[in-house]
Amino acid sequence: MMSPLSVRSLSATPFPSSPQQKLLQASRQSFRSFAARGDVFPCKVCGEVLGRPQLLELHQAMKHSLSELTHLDSSLNIIRMIFLAGWRPAASGAGAGAGAGEAPAVRRVLRIHHNPRALARFEEYRDLVRARAARRCGGEGAVVEERCIADGNERLRFHCSTMLCSLGGGVCGSPYCCVCSTLRHGFAGKQADVDGIATYASAWTAHASLPADVEREFAFLQVRRAMLVCRVVAGRVARGPADDKVAYDSMVPVRGGVGGGTGDDVELLVYNPRAVLPCFVILYSSS
Repeated sequence: MMSPLSVRSLSATPFPSSPQQKLLQASRQSFRSFAARGDVFPCKVCGEVLGRPQLLELHQAMKHSLSELTHLDSSLNIIRMIFLAGWRPAASGAGAGAGAGEAPAVRRVLRIHHNPRALARFEEYRDLVRARAARRCGGEGAVVEERCIADGNERLRFHCSTMLCSLGGGVCGSPYCCVCSTLRHGFAGKQADVDGIATYASAWTAHASLPADVEREFAFLQVRRAMLVCRVVAGRVARGPADDKVAYDSMVPVRGGVGGGTGDDVELLVYNPRAVLPCFVILYSSS
């Protein structure tokens, strides 16, 4: 008489498989070997598989680099309040024709999802600024720059740009859509080392930095404004072009522009693209 153990062992013995079972077994084995391969890079968001890490990075930038904030996100009201806080009412003078008036209507707020390499560039530059500030403070009689040593003198700034697309979940490929070009490549293409990247203390001054008729002039392209909310490593700030740029990380231009050239750093020029990290895109309509 056969023992129960022998019966269980016998039942576990594989029987000749049907063609369908053989196909299923082969597909399972191929899936396990596929998952263990090091030459495939699946997207964690949609599951699409790419053959190179560069293609995966491009795919994520084009398809999944943006997500819209909803009323369930606490960041939505905070970003909206920061955006509207510096908006000036209509007044006589140069500011009235540069976008001053009633507060604009915020239509959408999009969060920017950066790849690890972009975040690492920003963090590495901030650490570099902190290290330089610490070395300057090491000498006898040197001025202590606590803010630069602490966080690189990081600030929240605004940068106004133009866009041609509708900004869905990712960026478009048009070279004329300035917002998407910035999100894809950063500010590297704006001659940052020569002209500087202009960032502003308030959304209104950033809005007024573009010509008032830019949307009307390029209406045939359906150009619209968009506001980038950025983290900016200001570092050591120069006051006016008389200072040597080599010794400073950013500069406050002394001119009677939209900010009036006050001591509040209304306009701040940074000369390294790694110093600016866009975090949110605000789509709005101004009067």
